[in-house]
Amino acid sequence: MKIKWKAIIFFLIAAIISVVLEKIITPENFAKSPMYWLLPIVGFFGMYYISKPVMKYMKIKNKYLFTGIFIVIALAAFYVMLFFYFWDVQHILSHQAIHYPFIKLLIQSAYLEFVVGILFGGIAIE
Repeated sequence: MKIKWKAIIFFLIAAIISVVLEKIITPENFAKSPMYWLLPIVGFFGMYYISKPVMKYMKIKNKYLFTGIFIVIALAAFYVMLFFYFWDVQHILSHQAIHYPFIKLLIQSAYLEFVVGILFGGIAIE
């Protein structure tokens, strides 16, 4: 069996960047939850193994374009999820004004590390 060194190297880069991001941006969450180191693994290998058949089906040749589209869709999905969450909270609280800190919540959650894993998983595609 042939070892795919490119995938291993990009996985290690994604893991290191995810840990550094977690340590720098949200030091209070460092080693607090396993999601901060599990989601980059899921994002990387999910993108690495699923992208080839999807790119073939969609007839997309450029892996960077596909990865970029996937990241934009992932961030849009996070935004939509937060929108409906805050909409429900606002509806329950009798239409009080609620601040909607999208960037702050993205940075504080493990989803950012998931997106980093997706990015490097897409770059590692052969």
